[in-house]
Amino acid sequence: MIKTSGLCYQYLGEQPIYFPDFSCSPREKLLITGPSGSGKTTLLHLLAGLRLPASGDIFIREKSLRAMKPSQTDRFRGRNIGLVFQQMHFVSSLTVQENILLQQYMAGLPQDKSRADSLLASLGLLHKKQQKIRQLSQGEQQRIAIARALINKPAVVLADEPTSSLDDLNSSRVLGLLEQMAAGENAALIVVTHDQRVKDFIPNHIAL
Repeated sequence: MIKTSGLCYQYLGEQPIYFPDFSCSPREKLLITGPSGSGKTTLLHLLAGLRLPASGDIFIREKSLRAMKPSQTDRFRGRNIGLVFQQMHFVSSLTVQENILLQQYMAGLPQDKSRADSLLASLGLLHKKQQKIRQLSQGEQQRIAIARALINKPAVVLADEPTSSLDDLNSSRVLGLLEQMAAGENAALIVVTHDQRVKDFIPNHIAL
């Protein structure tokens, strides 16, 4: 579960940004929308522990992100937060399976090839596990990004603009996969986007 309380962030020399309180339980999904400049990316970075709030706090599995030291936050993020970035940031020289297992290595966890293979099988990509990332289509890479986000059985999955460059059909497919896979791992799913089409898929939403 993830919960926020009194969250505020301030860039140097600018007005503070105040965010509404919300919570998202395991297997639930929440949409956060807003125009450019409304604070969507800032909020995503706060939820992921990549920025510290000026005030307020974020609780994941009842642990306070604000109370952690930077090294603790990095380890906690790796083990409890799955991130699906708009830019996927793969290591092109590694295979599909190695890119997924890298997430476990970075979190200080033993590499579990059988779990990686199970996630790939669920996404219909097990036969691609020994291929290099650069050999995959964009759609296949998006599915690999989902597998990477789920490899460590996170409490929450954060997806940043997962449909912004997709047509209606592929947008629905990606959202369906995100929901199915996050629910299967008992994780909360939070999608941050300006794509208004997603409101039809995730009616529970917050507009910034």
